[in-house]
Amino acid sequence: MYHRDETVPPFMFEDRNMRDLIGYLIADKDPTAGNIKLYGLNYKGKQSIDRDRGIDSILKKQQNIFKRVIGCLPLCITSTDRSQNTKNFYSLPYLIGLIYDILRNSDIQLTLQTASQILVYSRRIVQFESNLNFEDLSLFSDIPEEQDNLANVLNNFVKELESWKKGTSNIRVNPLLLGRIMTRYYNAAENQEFEGNLGTRFSAQICLLFNSILVEESRWGNAQEHHCKLNYNNPVTSLNIFFANIKNVAHAGMNSVEFPVLRFFISCPLLRVYLTSEAEGMIGDWYTYHKIDLGISSFLDEVEVHSIEYHSKIDSKLIRGKVEFSAANGDPMRQTIRTLKEAKITKDTIIKTENRIIQDRYSDLFKKRISTLSLNKFKIKLRDNNELW
Repeated sequence: MYHRDETVPPFMFEDRNMRDLIGYLIADKDPTAGNIKLYGLNYKGKQSIDRDRGIDSILKKQQNIFKRVIGCLPLCITSTDRSQNTKNFYSLPYLIGLIYDILRNSDIQLTLQTASQILVYSRRIVQFESNLNFEDLSLFSDIPEEQDNLANVLNNFVKELESWKKGTSNIRVNPLLLGRIMTRYYNAAENQEFEGNLGTRFSAQICLLFNSILVEESRWGNAQEHHCKLNYNNPVTSLNIFFANIKNVAHAGMNSVEFPVLRFFISCPLLRVYLTSEAEGMIGDWYTYHKIDLGISSFLDEVEVHSIEYHSKIDSKLIRGKVEFSAANGDPMRQTIRTLKEAKITKDTIIKTENRIIQDRYSDLFKKRISTLSLNKFKIKLRDNNELW
């Protein structure tokens, strides 16, 4: 008799679409690469967090139904049990899973409509309310149905996806090249330190993917024959490397035909719609694309990203620091602040972030693990005295 390996997540044995599969993988592994953490739906935590800047509040206020639909598509919500203790991610891998489903399904509009539902994914519970909608979100309940112009925008967008789907039907990708692209992308996404709110950061995530494809496909192909010099470093704090690479490819006379994988992704309307005007302008100089400017990135920039996303990347193998974390007045606290500043950790990050996250991420900067008592005292003093930092 066959016995299922209990170490394999149960959702792997179900016949689901690619987007759902990636959603369950995110719930199972809780990865950071490509996933921007957001505050929970109807988050009622610390007063320093502006709840009017949460993803649910912004979607509720948006009267443009098309923006609501597009804003929902990358939103992946995960849970560890049947409680409402959830984590919320704005995920590029999750969106790419939807692109795969669009390529596989014949009815694009129905696929988009299904994907705009708010789903919750759990590793432990296989049948977890697969069509769950958060009632407080009420995405479509207050939208007047007579908005014919918005229906036209949606229809035009579906037509763009259909045209893109037909134009990319013959693409073939070597698995080794695909592996190199994804390895570079995940490394870049794991180590990026972009700042800003959701729209800017999600646009940067997409550009990281484009740059990874451009670099690896050029190394795979004949970029050197065209004397095209690319910067093989990954962008960290800005997209200047990617923009310079696009310019170098254009100056070398290489068009999108010589980059079939990049052309496949960079021409996808479901990726281009999230780009900032700056990124769209730089890419448009090389690959012309008739895009209806819907202001999606500006709309998403109203959403505040979880404070954990602003944390500097601390090496887990970092040798423990020379000083102890202390809230004692005088030199001990000054040394603590100096250590945090050297690690590029901001005062705002310390005040807003939960204690357990600070203890998990930053204890290696100090001689001993950061105690909860010292941390609470430290936060109070930072709030009460602006001159300390």
